[in-house]
Amino acid sequence: ANILYSQYNQQQNIYRSLGLNAGANAQLLKSHTLTLQGSIGYFLNQDTHAPAGNNFTFSFSSSYELHSQHSFSVYASYVITPPVNLNPLNIVNQVPFAVNSKNLSGGLTYAYHF
Repeated sequence: ANILYSQYNQQQNIYRSLGLNAGANAQLLKSHTLTLQGSIGYFLNQDTHAPAGNNFTFSFSSSYELHSQHSFSVYASYVITPPVNLNPLNIVNQVPFAVNSKNLSGGLTYAYHF
């Protein structure tokens, strides 16, 4: 588990993010050649001049070592930013969907060790 804080300044604008991230990993099989990792997080975001959406994050990765020279891995990460209510008195008025985002990234890796 970890706590993350970041701050970005640009002229009079300040953007802050505070989050909690928790994860676990395990090595499987007798030879410990299969590794699984996962994490989940939540970030509270604040901007001095505009509402900022909070983020949910999810990630997963796995790797498998085939013999001592070859390894394969896969990873995925998903970040969700729900819509932000611009006017607390009017729940219909929300940030356009372009700001409301869901981002999925992932990849595969092959490595040869010599």
